[in-house]
Amino acid sequence: MRTRILSLAFFLAAISAALPATASARPALAGFERCPAGSYCLFEDADGNGHMVAFRGGSPDLRRQNMDNKASSFANNSGVMWCVFDDYRYGQAHISHGALPRLRGNFGEINDLASSTRAGNLQTGCR
Repeated sequence: MRTRILSLAFFLAAISAALPATASARPALAGFERCPAGSYCLFEDADGNGHMVAFRGGSPDLRRQNMDNKASSFANNSGVMWCVFDDYRYGQAHISHGALPRLRGNFGEINDLASSTRAGNLQTGCR
């Protein structure tokens, strides 16, 4: 009986080794694709790379997320307009950038200037 069980175990092991692996491993998400649905994301590096922070509500102070004056790119998967400001508490000292829904890209000339972010309004913009 024991010989029969061992023979069956070896047989099953041999068949398993001969069959191709069927488990499909998903590739890890990269770049802008890391931004979850329903979120607005800021990335430390260009093209959605580096440290990422995802928002569903605003942040009056990006120091809390270790992203103050570090954001180089963004992805808006929220369905609403989002704004970034170079002052804390949504102050509009120098920049006000509005990202429309489903927009993603690099900040360019406002690279590394954002200090706060929140949802905006298509009618009134980032006021």
